[in-house]
Amino acid sequence: MAVAAAPGLDGAVTVWRWLPLLWAAAVVLLMAATGAIGRELWGGLALIVLVCDLAAHGVVLERSFHTSAPIEQVRQAPAVVAVLEEADAGRFYVKEEILPALSVMQGALYPNAAVTYGQSSANLYMPLIPRSYLAWTDTMDAEALNRAGITHYLIPQLLPVDAASELYDVYNPFAALPYNEWIALDSVDTQGVEIESYLSHAADLADGTLAAEVVFRDVEGAELRVPVRVGLESAEWAYEREDVAAKVRHQLAPVAHSWPARSGYLPWEHIGHTYRAWAALGHTVTAVKIVPTLPEAYVRIEEITLVRADGVRQSLRQTIGQGRHEIIYRSEDVLVYANEDAWPRAYSVPWSQVAVDGRQVSLAGVTHDEATAVDIIEYTDMAVDLHLRATEESLLVLSDLDYPGWVATIDGEDAPIWRVDGVVRGVRVSAGEHEVLFHYHPLHWLQW
Repeated sequence: MAVAAAPGLDGAVTVWRWLPLLWAAAVVLLMAATGAIGRELWGGLALIVLVCDLAAHGVVLERSFHTSAPIEQVRQAPAVVAVLEEADAGRFYVKEEILPALSVMQGALYPNAAVTYGQSSANLYMPLIPRSYLAWTDTMDAEALNRAGITHYLIPQLLPVDAASELYDVYNPFAALPYNEWIALDSVDTQGVEIESYLSHAADLADGTLAAEVVFRDVEGAELRVPVRVGLESAEWAYEREDVAAKVRHQLAPVAHSWPARSGYLPWEHIGHTYRAWAALGHTVTAVKIVPTLPEAYVRIEEITLVRADGVRQSLRQTIGQGRHEIIYRSEDVLVYANEDAWPRAYSVPWSQVAVDGRQVSLAGVTHDEATAVDIIEYTDMAVDLHLRATEESLLVLSDLDYPGWVATIDGEDAPIWRVDGVVRGVRVSAGEHEVLFHYHPLHWLQW
């Protein structure tokens, strides 16, 4: 077959994508040659097309997803499962911009590996994905991630052979500060600044090497430059890994945060660090810019905290709408961020604060402080039992997909389900104490 004869995976996929046009052309030519086609011939042709298409698809699968792991290996939970369980993770979301190697799929709980180990993922891996979910993922920002109750963000790891691969490995789109551009602020009377950062591929760099500068602009337009230097304000993240410790040329900077880590080559267990720098400012700041000297992948400014004159700490990430995420684990397979701003899995908000459009409800104007956690009495694949005490008319939100077949009752009475933020489920409850039950009827979609 043409698909089998095509070179490599890309060649097979290219030919496979043209097959529908080839089938259509063949049918047109057959009809032109024979005139009307009877039912029996149509059936035979359909069977031939089906077999050929499945065979062609099999070639594509053979060159991509053909490998499988021994059942003993599949049943053995990857290390990240224990990390998430120790962190009391609620639900996580996996970065899906690449299709990683099979071992990385398992180690990063790539969809749909999470269900194998009883973990809860917000990623979908199913034949019929709702359009609303795709729209949600296409427009997801840090606040949408928070409202969905996603407590952890997982990044599958590539082999870091260059800066581009390394940047993918460490770049968190929901918590990243932009580089080489001014971040405008309302005037902030600032006494000092804390900078949390780490370096990669930096073991050969000596103390004092400039890795980046954080530039602050004051109300008079003057620029104040705070250096991030190797061995002083920052250092290699894997400083204590055996091979790094044996050759590193700079000191260990003041540590901000540490987490368990494991390298891929060689498979050593070690500790990873981010580092904290402090600088006095004494100016009213109106803008901030990060200017890296090393490649962006190798110097990561995780957070900039302005300490105002009144002592209040202001997160730059929160100021620009990014999340407060913190690394809690890194291995050759996965980098795990904990989301400090995640909303509860089930919560209620005042009905007066939501925007209503038909059966659609938006929480765009609702803040985290207005959300009250709801007790989850029982959570199974087919039913979720919730209990709440509402002080006013409220919207109860269960941050699970609003999928055909789910129905709800409030205190035993049927209740309509509202679609919240275009993707999850909610019910409208009156003030008082209530039991809310979501349950799934597989055939209920026929009435949907």
